[in-house]
Parts: sequence; C-alpha cells; structure tokens
Amino acid sequence: MTKFDKRIHGSLGERVALRCYRMVQRAHLLENPLGRRAFHAGYLLYKRYGSDPYRRLVQTQPRLFAGGHILDIGANIGYTASVFAEALTDDACVFAFEPEPQSFS
Repeated sequence: MTKFDKRIHGSLGERVALRCYRMVQRAHLLENPLGRRAFHAGYLLYKRYGSDPYRRLVQTQPRLFAGGHILDIGANIGYTASVFAEALTDDACVFAFEPEPQSFS
C-alpha cells in the first residue's frame, strides 16, 4: 500500500466518502435511476482507488483463488465480487449475497 493509499484509506478518504453518502441519502438521490447510476460510479471509483485491499492480493497471489469458490457476504453493489471473479479459474464461481434490495436495484 502506497502512502497515498494509506491517506485515502485512512481518515480523510473515508470521512469524505461517508459524508458524501449521507448527503446523497438526505437528498434522496438513490430514489431515481440517474442518481443511483451516478452514486454507483462514484462508489466504484472510491472502492478501487481508496478502499480496496483485495485487488493487489488478486494480482500478486492468483494461486490463492485457483480452483475454489468464493462467497461474498454483504456484497453491496458487487465491486469485491467482480475483483475476485477476475482471478478465478473456469471451474470456480463467486457467490455474492446482499440482503439490502436497494443495493442492487
């Protein structure tokens, strides 16, 4: 993890992301398709560049994912499931579960 990654993943990036999420919720932006699409795009960018401990693991240790299934419990919109899916061999699957319907609508 680089110094930049630590700063983003640490206090500043997470505080900003959580504050933005609260503003989105208060403004009811997730209730319409355009707002949901914009939020999902921002969330995916945040996960990829600010809060992703798994991408590097997938890139540097692909053998950990060879031939085994992965369960993603609390998958949200599926970012981590998609990262793991890139590493899997043809005989394995990612099973993603998200109990909150709004996350995948």
